[in-house]
This record gives sequence, structure tokens and C-alpha cells, in this order.
Amino acid sequence: FTTCELYQAYTNLDGMMDNLEGILSGVTATSFEPERSVTRAEFVKMLVMVLGLQETAYNGAFRDVSAEDWYAGILQSAYESGLVTGADGLFWPNRPISREEMAKLLVCACEQRLGAITAEEAAFTDRAAFSAWAAAYIDKAAAAGLVSGMEDGTFNAQGSASRAQAAVVAERLLTGIRKGGLDL
Repeated sequence: FTTCELYQAYTNLDGMMDNLEGILSGVTATSFEPERSVTRAEFVKMLVMVLGLQETAYNGAFRDVSAEDWYAGILQSAYESGLVTGADGLFWPNRPISREEMAKLLVCACEQRLGAITAEEAAFTDRAAFSAWAAAYIDKAAAAGLVSGMEDGTFNAQGSASRAQAAVVAERLLTGIRKGGLDL
């Protein structure tokens, strides 16, 4: 995300909160904490809500999630829909989500609703730093206009996504779904 996009997130936060009502929530009733890293569970909640999935009873999809956790039913719904899979029976719900993990989830959510995304290799200067599994997802997310790089031409795939960045991409996805397609 460029500085301009982050500024847009901050200045349009009220509008985004209106557009994402019921999808995006603050940390408290009066605080959003836009610069704080978003957790994997928080981001999945946003996507589950954007996709209109119903929270389901938790039945143990992940060993590191308890049925009492606030996100248990959300993760179960995401798991049942094929949005998330975890690895080795784990999800790491409270870990900050990386930008490459966010790109993968965005592409999976987008393709569930709007169909396959085709993409050429995105021109990020730090491509060598992408995890091997993530490159195609980053390319697709960039081609779909869901994500963009930093001002210096990098993507910062290993970096943590902020709550402001998550709000921007959630709104882009929601807008695309409501319009029936993304502006490619």
C-alpha cells in the first residue's frame, strides 16, 4: 500500500466504516487502531462477512482454536467454504497476517464469488522475497486491483498488514462483489 492509499484509508475511514458496516469493527467502541497489525482471525472475519457466509458451530477444524474463542465459528465457516485450510491442523489465529497471506485469502474469496483471475507476473522489485506458494496469489491480487505495492516498488510480502490496509482491501473486494466484477 502506498502512502497515498494509507492516507485515503485514514481520511475515508468514516465512509469505509459505513460501507463495511457489520463487516469491520473497531478494537473498542471508540477506537479503530488503523496502524495496528491485523490478526489472521480478524482478517478472516472480514472476508467471511464480505462473502456473506454464516458463522457455524465450531467442530475442531484447527488444534489451536477452542470452541470458546470469539473467532471459532467464523474460522469453521471459512474452513467449510474452502476459504482457509491452515497447515498441519493449525491456523495461528492471533498471529499478525502477512501481506502475502492476505493476498492469498483475497484471491480465494474473490474467485469464490467472481470467478478465476488471470494474471501476468506483477512487477514488484522484491519478488525474490515472496514465498514460493504466494507469488501467483500476489500476481492475481495485484491484477485484480485488490492490492498494490509500496512507494519504492516492493510488495513487502513478509510484512504484517495493518488494520487500515485490511479495511482498504476488504472494501475493494466488497465493492467488486456488489458490482458483479472488479475493474481489471
